[in-house]
Amino acid sequence: MTTTRFRVQGITDDVTTCECCGRAGLKRTVRLVELDADGNDMDAVHYGTDCAARATRTTSTRIRNAAAAGNSLADTAAKWARRALATFTAITAAEYLATNPSVGTLERAEECRLATVAEARQILAGGGLAGTRFAREQATLEIVAARTARPAPAATAPTLF
Repeated sequence: MTTTRFRVQGITDDVTTCECCGRAGLKRTVRLVELDADGNDMDAVHYGTDCAARATRTTSTRIRNAAAAGNSLADTAAKWARRALATFTAITAAEYLATNPSVGTLERAEECRLATVAEARQILAGGGLAGTRFAREQATLEIVAARTARPAPAATAPTLF
């Protein structure tokens, strides 16, 4: 049996056509990212909530809740990024070291400050979720779906939540 895993990234109203059934004029679609065997992102698809539920063998309510959680995490990431940019672009490495003495050296303080600024810029450039460490650690919701012609036996059905 071939299984496909997805990460639900959120709901969007930018794409209004389901890539599964082709239905157009939807109010919203769910962005699903297919994962390979190692859990790395592959292709992203936009399904309507019913098709996303069918593809992942769960309910539409669970899909909508997971997508809303993804949107909430994207908003949280964007807020953090804006705050981090405002804070860490305005201070020097010496000021960073004074507030974070565990960093140790002035050179390490500058590296940490620049890394934080770079991550914040990446979050904002990617619309909040695309390709950031924060997103991968905080917004991972994997749903196992079987894409086969015959349903899996009840004894081997995947646990969704």
